[in-house]
Amino acid sequence: MKRMLIVGVGGFCGRHLEAYFRRSSWEVVGYSSLQGEGLDRETGRWRGEFGIPEGTEVVLYLSQSPYYHSGRERVEHLLSVNYLSAVKAADLSWRAGVKKWIYFSTGSVYRDVGGGPFREGAPLDRENWYSLSKIHGEEALSLFRDRMSVVVLRLFGVYGPGQREKFIPRLVERIGASRPVVLHPREGEEVVEGLRISLCYIRDLAQVVEQVVEDEDPPFCLNVASDEVITLRQAACKIGESLGKEVRFELSEEPRNKDLVADIGRLRRRYGVEFTPFARGIESVVKEWLAGRGGG
Repeated sequence: MKRMLIVGVGGFCGRHLEAYFRRSSWEVVGYSSLQGEGLDRETGRWRGEFGIPEGTEVVLYLSQSPYYHSGRERVEHLLSVNYLSAVKAADLSWRAGVKKWIYFSTGSVYRDVGGGPFREGAPLDRENWYSLSKIHGEEALSLFRDRMSVVVLRLFGVYGPGQREKFIPRLVERIGASRPVVLHPREGEEVVEGLRISLCYIRDLAQVVEQVVEDEDPPFCLNVASDEVITLRQAACKIGESLGKEVRFELSEEPRNKDLVADIGRLRRRYGVEFTPFARGIESVVKEWLAGRGGG
């Protein structure tokens, strides 16, 4: 049986990928700081006993610092998780004979110079501590490509049942509590729709990762998102329909300076994925949310 190591298995994506690959006949070993394994929660560095399990063929590095919104206040933790600890794991991996190493980055690394969509070669945002920590990780890991296959996946708007404290679950919570959704304008917009974003349902992400794992010569960098671009207003209205609630909107005077729209041409040309429409994906999210509150 093939063996995979998932670093960050306790998070939303990690849990889903672990279950997905176990069903696909992989032996999955998982490290999670939430369970006292792998990275130290306080420092973001590896605990002394860390090592790559014997026979591991593939490593998925999903670890995420909880301080991605904290900026310079917790910059050491950001750099430790996204850069230094990733490099240490990659160094141990090639020495242990790992064949493929996949680093989960973010679409937030792009610098918005025209509203997108962002191709993999677009300018990067080095003026934000979170994105900079991911960029450092990506660039350092590229130097291991002469030792093993290294792939960077830049994720856009991953969502699904069981997720907490991210864009879509926060929006569901807000609408479920009958709080208004705030739309920020962008220069030149005639109708304010709010943030434009590419999303990706969690099962679709798992299918992409599976194809990358099986690909003998995958691209180094790949945007991962569906081909559906949705605005904040559209997302809120779909959630409202699923909840049976009328959505109230408020317009902010503060403009937004970035949208998160992915160009997935490279993904489309390389892999075949049938993406889940947002209208269907959000039904599963809302159903789980209602069940957790005794409302369905």
